[in-house]
Amino acid sequence: MPLTNGDLAATTKTPFAAGQELLDHTTAVDFLANEYKHQDGLDIQTLLDSKTHGGLTYNDFLVLPGYIGFPASDVALDTPVTKRISLKTPLLSSPMDTVTEHSMAIHMALLGGLGVIHHNCSAEDQAEMVRKVKRFENGFILDPVVLSPETTVGEAKQLKEKWGFGGFPVTENGTLRSKLIGMITTRDIQFHPDLNDPVTSVMSTDLVTAPSGTTLTEANAVLSKSKKGKLPIVDSDHNIVSLLSRSDLMKNLHYPLASKLPHSKQLICAAAIGTRPEDKQRLQTLADAGLDIVVLDSSQGNSIFQIEMIKFVKDNYPGLDVIGGNVVTVAQAANLIAAGVDGLRIGMGSGSACITQEVMAVGRPQAASVFNVSSFAAHFGVPCIADGGIQNVGHIVKGLALGASTVMMGGLLAGTTESPGNYFVSHEGKLVKAYRGMGSIDAMEDKKAGSGAKGAIKSDAGKARYFSEGDRLLVAQGVSGSVLDRGSVTKFVPYLLAGLQHSLQDIGMKSLKALREGVVRGDVRFELRTVSAQAEGNVHGLHSFDKNILLISPTNEILLLRRVQASSSFASAHVFPGGHIDPEDGPLPPHGDVRLHQDCLAYRVGAIRECFEESGILLARDRDTDNSNTTTSRLHQLTERERDAGRHAIHNKQTGFQEWVHSHGGILDTDSLHPFTRWLTPANIPKRFSTQMYLYFLPMAHSGIPQTLHIPTCDGGVEHTEAQFLPASEWLALAEAEKIILFPPQFFLLSLVADFLGHGVSSEGQGLSAESLQTQRKRLLEFVKSGDPPWGEKCISPWPLKRDGKRLVMGLDEPGPELEGTNRRGDAERVVWVQFRGKGGTRGLEVGWRKDVVDEHMTDEESQKKFVARKKERNGRGSDEELEQALRGKKEKL
Repeated sequence: MPLTNGDLAATTKTPFAAGQELLDHTTAVDFLANEYKHQDGLDIQTLLDSKTHGGLTYNDFLVLPGYIGFPASDVALDTPVTKRISLKTPLLSSPMDTVTEHSMAIHMALLGGLGVIHHNCSAEDQAEMVRKVKRFENGFILDPVVLSPETTVGEAKQLKEKWGFGGFPVTENGTLRSKLIGMITTRDIQFHPDLNDPVTSVMSTDLVTAPSGTTLTEANAVLSKSKKGKLPIVDSDHNIVSLLSRSDLMKNLHYPLASKLPHSKQLICAAAIGTRPEDKQRLQTLADAGLDIVVLDSSQGNSIFQIEMIKFVKDNYPGLDVIGGNVVTVAQAANLIAAGVDGLRIGMGSGSACITQEVMAVGRPQAASVFNVSSFAAHFGVPCIADGGIQNVGHIVKGLALGASTVMMGGLLAGTTESPGNYFVSHEGKLVKAYRGMGSIDAMEDKKAGSGAKGAIKSDAGKARYFSEGDRLLVAQGVSGSVLDRGSVTKFVPYLLAGLQHSLQDIGMKSLKALREGVVRGDVRFELRTVSAQAEGNVHGLHSFDKNILLISPTNEILLLRRVQASSSFASAHVFPGGHIDPEDGPLPPHGDVRLHQDCLAYRVGAIRECFEESGILLARDRDTDNSNTTTSRLHQLTERERDAGRHAIHNKQTGFQEWVHSHGGILDTDSLHPFTRWLTPANIPKRFSTQMYLYFLPMAHSGIPQTLHIPTCDGGVEHTEAQFLPASEWLALAEAEKIILFPPQFFLLSLVADFLGHGVSSEGQGLSAESLQTQRKRLLEFVKSGDPPWGEKCISPWPLKRDGKRLVMGLDEPGPELEGTNRRGDAERVVWVQFRGKGGTRGLEVGWRKDVVDEHMTDEESQKKFVARKKERNGRGSDEELEQALRGKKEKL
């Protein structure tokens, strides 16, 4: 009789199938090779057979995993972008006017990729951007900006504003290869009172120079030993021939993957042009500025115009690499390859802001396009760029697996700090940037291409790319919109690269070259995805489980953190310390279990971890030296260096939080966290947040704990710019005066706390005694444990009870759809007024009694008098005159 529970060792056979003989487990690999003649999944040719499966996109298939025998950091991402130029990372930014100008091109090159500067501007403006890229980081600056002795201080300041740097050599006649007489730096001119004085009156003449012929290594050694910012390179007659910058030396240290030309160490620069006759003059301007790669920008590259332009470039600019496109078929590619292109862009209608396939009924699904074209181009050694359809790291991997050497991104980079344009707040209160397809009406009607010159409206890049220059009526092939803020590419691109390395590790390939070879051999296998499989592989039924702490200072003040301006929603809002649960915080109940919305150890550990990362305050006790599992009454002390190093290491996943605290002699003070409501997002919001709130009382000031342990510090601008303790009533007053932004849960809980924790000073202006402060705390804890259910167990999902003018009155009694059918409840006695403003976040917040809102017999004035009276009582101060003044203010708002 087979065992159904307990030890299976007593049985000789495991009952998988009746009559099946079990084999020696050590022969599993040999059995696979001998008995399984067909590998798992599909090879690339079978997968991309359009006759069988139709045209596929990136979402229609997966790459099967291989064998991992190396760390992800060993994966090499070197790849060619043209026949002659290779990059250390396979990422390019698209030549769109909301994606790539000089800032994006500079930072993409520094990070090992390439930015292609758009041409929806005048030739002079585009050339200026090219020059900025070429000047930004150099080994030897071969054409430095040189001043003459007659140049004024004011003119030098203008040059600094124009170029972004302030170090200029001064020569006898103001040109390169003339005698060097001095150097001007920002310090020389910054506070000089007379802008009309010549630079010779303030320039430095005590110069450190190096002779012509000095190698870059030798020059860097001289510069690193000197205290100067610039190192002029001079010939035997002391004529300046080039320049070396200390800031460039530092950048060399910080950007080891930077895309540079080997002979000059200048950043590689690419720019787009059209295929019109006037673009030949634009090309000359760009070539004079130092352009390395020209990209012929057309939605349909297989045209006589592009073929002639390719031949023109190859005949007249042999040192310039040219990338053609866009193409999606081998017939298109063949014509451009025959004309002499050094690289191809693949994609038509697959971009997030492109609607060519829908409007024109022309194009091809991107996966099919990339595989077919890149397979053909490989016969001629022409690298291909997968352009469009990239929405995440997985799409990057798939594009490269299908044969592309690099991928080009538009919308994925449009929301970064380095993309053109300014941030603004959307109607949903999220920080966004404008993004538009170059085939959109907005782009095609943009007059900046010609800088207002005659014919500018007919000569912009949008029309040229879609062959619409002569059209009287424009047909949109793109859309305009906005994308969410993604922060700086200096953080976002490394994230993409790390994901790419881990993906190749999962596939079992140590380089992009090995990946492409494995695909061709059939070693890398693929699998089609049904609609159900795509739903299974994506996020489904996911909640974001958070935790926050109302941290109470020794004088009973509340800590709030101010979000950074670039936060994804409600920039500059003030929040409690807290954030998302991390897997390392501890186990949670399985998905769908209602216990996920209850207090547990993982929430408490996560709350303390986030508080430490965000404020620097560690809620841990000293470990008892006699018993390592118990604590003393002392709050654990850290030096400033230990604290900062720990915050950095924990935030960057370099160490586990609990292990780090234990190694420093502390034990997390999870027992002192007091649950104080749980909040679920309103039922009409698809993305669900479930947030556990806690109270934590820092030790009283008289207990011998060093006061420095209670001083919050911001996290260096990673998520917050300010960390400050203030009385709850003052935070509420700032929110009511619309000087800060608070979310309804923060405002509501602060209102409750303010009833018990007043100012830490007496009516005479003296600090309250420890006994008085302790009494306040005791009363608050008694309140938290009161109610039906107690406040520690209340679960609140706000819902719109009624509209009051421009504001909504939010009911707080519902626990949310996740907890329907349970005994969880919210607060049936109170409501919150709130006004949602697109650019201002949440404003007009107030807390009141629900019975006042639903009492049809009470006038507005009576209701407001009740509210102001309660407010006066809560604050413990204020005269009748102040009450009437507040009432008048309330009436004006209504």
